[in-house]
Amino acid sequence: MSDKDAGAALAEVIGGGVVPRSELRDRLAEAGYRISANDVDRRIQMDPRFLELGDGIGYIPGLTEGVAFSLWIDPATAAEATS
Repeated sequence: MSDKDAGAALAEVIGGGVVPRSELRDRLAEAGYRISANDVDRRIQMDPRFLELGDGIGYIPGLTEGVAFSLWIDPATAAEATS
């Protein structure tokens, strides 16, 4: 399996949550993916879209999907900054 395919498989299985490392291989197998433990580890270490949280693995785009930030800007301060 190519690195691109392995990354897509991990992203699909992890989704918007954090999956315990001990469950990750089982979830991949249940979804029909055959990826070696070495390939999983390599993808997680080399791809910045994945992160380790304690004993779990997260997919950053999945965790941040739908997140919005708002910021209030004081008009007086904004005017000073642009002068």
